[in-house]
Amino acid sequence: VYGYCVSFLIMTLKRSSAVTFVRAGQSPVVAGLGWTLLSLTLGWWGFPWGFIYTPMVVVQNLGGGKDVTVDVMHALESGG
Repeated sequence: VYGYCVSFLIMTLKRSSAVTFVRAGQSPVVAGLGWTLLSLTLGWWGFPWGFIYTPMVVVQNLGGGKDVTVDVMHALESGG
């Protein structure tokens, strides 16, 4: 899962993407570049939260995003 941030001057939205399947050997950083670029382009514009949330999601995405494999496996096993 990758984070993204979009701002509209006085309003900033910080959200998570849908689960992204990253295959073995594939770079999770490259898989999240779209979300990172979206945040770098549209995240800064909100005051004050754009300046706070944008670096947070960029760091998360450049670190490979958030691994939710265990959560997804539990959901699949329980049928939910």
